[in-house]
Order: sequence, then C-alpha cells, then structure tokens
Amino acid sequence: MDAARDVARLAPLALLDTVATEELAWAVRETDAAGLDGAVEFFASERFTARHPKKRRVGATARELLLRHARTRRPGHAAVLERRVLLAAEDRIRR
Repeated sequence: MDAARDVARLAPLALLDTVATEELAWAVRETDAAGLDGAVEFFASERFTARHPKKRRVGATARELLLRHARTRRPGHAAVLERRVLLAAEDRIRR
C-alpha cells in the first residue's frame, strides 16, 4: 500500500478518536452520503469500540441513519454497527 493513501485514510480516523460521541452523532445527522460512508467505517471500527460503553451511546436519529446507510451501501458493517452503536439512555422506551 502507498503510505500517502494510508495517511489519507487513517489520519481522519485518528482525529475522530478525540471527538465526543455526541458531536459525532450530530455530524452524522448533518452530513451527506460520502460523509456517512466515513462515519459508518468509524462507528464500525475497533477505534469506536474501544470507548467506554457510555461513550458509545448516540441518539436514535443518528443510529438509524448509520444503520440505513450501512444496510444499503456497506452491508458487511450493518451487524457490527447494531452491536457497537448503543442508543442513548433518553432514547430508550420505558414501560
């Protein structure tokens, strides 16, 4: 692999590691299809899984956008996203 290609692919992911999950979820709601591709890759990655479970919680809207995009464009990531991206507590249905 070309080193420049690795830097171009991995550098943005390294930057995302430091961003709060709430900000990432907001960005998911505001982005286009190309941005969703990158977001799906990040949220399905080991980098996102390394966060504490409470830091992996996103709102229902962002989670649904990620899952819908993954199912249509990146089907291999859909099951991974379902396990790794947790719903925020306020989005849970209480009975």
